[in-house]
Amino acid sequence: FEGLDLSDELLRIIEIAKSNADDRSPELISILNEIFLKMHNHAEMDSEPMGIEVEMKDFLNTQIMTKFHIEDLCKHISKSESQTIRLFKKAYGITPYTYVLEKKIAMAKNLLSDTNLSIKQIASKLCFADEYYFSNIFKEKSGSTPTEYRKKGR
Repeated sequence: FEGLDLSDELLRIIEIAKSNADDRSPELISILNEIFLKMHNHAEMDSEPMGIEVEMKDFLNTQIMTKFHIEDLCKHISKSESQTIRLFKKAYGITPYTYVLEKKIAMAKNLLSDTNLSIKQIASKLCFADEYYFSNIFKEKSGSTPTEYRKKGR
C-alpha cells in the first residue's frame, strides 16, 4: 500500500494500548475498520478513472466520518456544484452524495457486526443527524433496520 498514510490510526491504537482502560476492543475494532476501508479505497484506485475524478473520490473517502457538504468538494477541486456532480456521475455512475452515503452504510454494517456500539453511537460516529434518521436511511439502503442487521450478523 505504497503512499497510504495510516499514521493517525496507528497512533490512536498506540494510545489505546498505553491506556489502562478496561475493554477498549470496540474502539480498536472501529479503528481497524477505518484502516481496512482506507486500504480498500487505496487498492481500488488502480482500476478507476484518472485525474480530477480520482481526486474527488480520494477527497470523499476522507469524508466518511464527517458531515458531507458538496460545497467542500466543489471548493477542493475548484468547480461549480453542477460541474462537480456531472464529472463524478460520469466517472462513477452515482452522485458524490450517494457515494458517501454508500460508504457510510458500509462502515455502519462493519460497526454493527464487529462492535457493541449502540445505534446512537454509530449514527453519531458517521455524522447522521440522529439515530432515527440513520435507522431510516440504513433500512432504505440495506433492507433491514440496524438492529435487525446486527441480530442477523451475530
